[in-house]
Amino acid sequence: MNCLIVADHILLADLLSRVLHLSNVIGSVHTVPNVKQALRLIDRDPPDILILDLGIHDTNTQEVGLHLTKIQKFPAIILLTSNPHNNVCEADLLPHIYAVITRESSYVELAIAISNIAKQHQLNGNIEPKLGGLMIMSPREQEVFVLIGKGRKSKEISAALNIAKSTVESHRKSIAQRLGTSGGDLVRIAAVYCYKSEQGILASEGSSPAQIETKDSTADVVPKN
Repeated sequence: MNCLIVADHILLADLLSRVLHLSNVIGSVHTVPNVKQALRLIDRDPPDILILDLGIHDTNTQEVGLHLTKIQKFPAIILLTSNPHNNVCEADLLPHIYAVITRESSYVELAIAISNIAKQHQLNGNIEPKLGGLMIMSPREQEVFVLIGKGRKSKEISAALNIAKSTVESHRKSIAQRLGTSGGDLVRIAAVYCYKSEQGILASEGSSPAQIETKDSTADVVPKN
């Protein structure tokens, strides 16, 4: 696995590179300070993992992630930010984001994220092994699963399906148990499933254990169109 770090803070990029080398799962690490160099490097050698610093001034670093998704079938993207609650994420990047880490966070968080990505990489990027649980989900759980994949919060799912928020939370726990996952990984799996399903990727791979409707009649709630 190889990694590209896009960050204009030299010390930050150096520390991240050191952490990645210590993880023992990264073959090579490249660091670039700006979008232009990142795009050029991606065209030459697309990375498996992309770490984007959203704090680079006067530029949209997410452009790098969007460009990579057109070249690499399913890359893993980690976002670095000083304030995760104020950042707007491109909708097309959501299925590829494995973690959002603040600059002030311990580098242990980055190491954990890389470890999780490595485990997923061993499955050749496939989420299908976890999706066997779709076949035993109730119709309502499937609806909740799809809305989770579309970026909806529990309150929004509650309103869209006209059910109590506590019922949504109960469904989320049940879905997580059926898929053998939890928390942020559930959101990622749901987002990946919806993306692949709508793009016809699951059908082309021929390995999906279940197909559920990913279109809904309500307006999609995504961070950015």
